[in-house]
Amino acid sequence: MRTPSLNTALFIPDEFMRRVQTDDDWYLFDPLYVPDLTECYGREFSRRYREYARKAERGELPQRAWRKVKARDLYLKILVSLMETGHPWLTFKDAANARSMLKDVGIIHSLNLCTEVALPTNRDEIAVCNLASINLARHLREDGEIDWQKLAQTVRIAVRGLDNVIDLNLYPSEKARRSNLLNRPIGLGVMGFAELLARKGIPYDSPEAADLADQLLEFISYHAILTSHELAKERGVFPRFAQSEWAKGRVPLDTIADLEIERGEPIETDRTTRLDWDALRAKVKEGMRNGTVMAIAPTATIALIAGTSTSLDPYFANIFSRQTLSGKFLEFNPVLVDELKRRGLWERVREQLIAARGELSEVAEIPDDLKRLFPTAFQISPDAYLAIAAKAQKWVDMAISRNLFFTARRPSDIAEVYLKAWRMGLKSTYYCFIHPRMQAEPSTVRVNKRLQKPKWVAEAQREVVADGAACSLSEACESCQ
Repeated sequence: MRTPSLNTALFIPDEFMRRVQTDDDWYLFDPLYVPDLTECYGREFSRRYREYARKAERGELPQRAWRKVKARDLYLKILVSLMETGHPWLTFKDAANARSMLKDVGIIHSLNLCTEVALPTNRDEIAVCNLASINLARHLREDGEIDWQKLAQTVRIAVRGLDNVIDLNLYPSEKARRSNLLNRPIGLGVMGFAELLARKGIPYDSPEAADLADQLLEFISYHAILTSHELAKERGVFPRFAQSEWAKGRVPLDTIADLEIERGEPIETDRTTRLDWDALRAKVKEGMRNGTVMAIAPTATIALIAGTSTSLDPYFANIFSRQTLSGKFLEFNPVLVDELKRRGLWERVREQLIAARGELSEVAEIPDDLKRLFPTAFQISPDAYLAIAAKAQKWVDMAISRNLFFTARRPSDIAEVYLKAWRMGLKSTYYCFIHPRMQAEPSTVRVNKRLQKPKWVAEAQREVVADGAACSLSEACESCQ
């Protein structure tokens, strides 16, 4: 309550999520009395935590050092804050640590501001982000197929460029420099996924979209790891390579099993592979230039500069206003505009789209297949967001900045979504957007709303017509009222 303008996050242990599921008690401890809890995770954390809980109940800890609440009540209070303010973001401590390629280097105590960088820190080292993102939409050929050779080349160039950044950077502190040079982490991400789907004619909330995300991120991960291995042969391995999971011949996919061991229960994610990972495992065992290679950032600014959609997110809206130093102007989803022009509909529906805030469902002249192809953020089920994130997290050795969009009104309506994200092994989530608080800004168009038919009238007409009866309902129709 005293930090309304800070970006805050919770680093949540599995023990808490389990107690939410079982409606058990949760003990809030003053960290002064339990300092070792921040330095462990998984089964070790749970063991120590439960021992502290027993000590509290036996009176072996000062009363001021702890307080007991219901885990589920605390969880719902967290979600109330999340829905009202967008904070605190929910990130998962055990998944971040158990699925780390640097778990023997040190404990990950938190994620970065955008929740995609998961690196160990200590009193002597501050983690550093070395990030870049590939524009997926620019790797689509004219025939609508992905240019895999071009994508592999882009990955190679990006990884080499990011590795150069580590040596060329100007560091604000010696602690940051030390961490970056010892671990040499880089985070290659993506943007333009929604644009790619739209140009390929794949709805964002379809199984095909999740499968394509799986295929793309596997390909990028494979070639990023391969390039880092090749760089190690040219320039040498990163100093802490021998302490990493890479030195054991392991890749990010293998760490799902580590999280299952820590939790003692299966992770709800698909393990399908398409590439020769056994061959790559043999290579990375010989050396890696970088301690990490991938992180999916939100790309809000760079995607705008590149003229594409952000990160793995869908289009937030099909129409929105943009304010710059030159003034305020209106923007449409460019892929939608191209498709409407191709079908000869653009001039006829343009102002209707502005009046409808870009909601295609409210414009009768737009064909159903386009309405299906261009859903906006709040029209997509949270399950689709989680499915895409879980497929991507298989291949990403750090984390994914995963926004979630809800039309829900109560915390209990979104509680299961975040539990599901945890069960699927995600390391983090990002902003929680709630409709209708978040919507495109209206613009001035020639609209006479007296002539517009309310939604309830249109729905009633469809129902009557579906029953085989003629209908000429108006707002004043007594039978409908």
